[in-house]
Amino acid sequence: MRMGSRISVLAAVACSVLAITGVALAGAAKPAPTKVTIVPPNTKTATLHGKVYSTNTVCWTRTIDVHQIQGPAQNPSKDKIVATTTSKAGHGNGFWKLSSDPHPGRYYARATKAPGCKAGSSKLIHFQ
Repeated sequence: MRMGSRISVLAAVACSVLAITGVALAGAAKPAPTKVTIVPPNTKTATLHGKVYSTNTVCWTRTIDVHQIQGPAQNPSKDKIVATTTSKAGHGNGFWKLSSDPHPGRYYARATKAPGCKAGSSKLIHFQ
């Protein structure tokens, strides 16, 4: 193989590697969306609990803050955090539960932002 041909082949390989690396880095830079649920106590789980869903499996294990709503709508920067726990990965999602229930009120769960994962909040529930 001639020297000019070798350089052309090496240049083509280098461009391919850079293109693939660029696509991988671009995909890694965009955090995955997160969906969080909150469920009141029931016959299976005796405390507030819920799940964490994401297309990125790393996002299933997250810090979960349970907020008591202070105004008419969810506002994580102003609502009181009444409990914090960590979700555990398993069965195609993350599962979290509190060790004890908070006082009656209106609550939602929020998965905090993490590397590669967007923050996510559940719907509001009324707990009595």
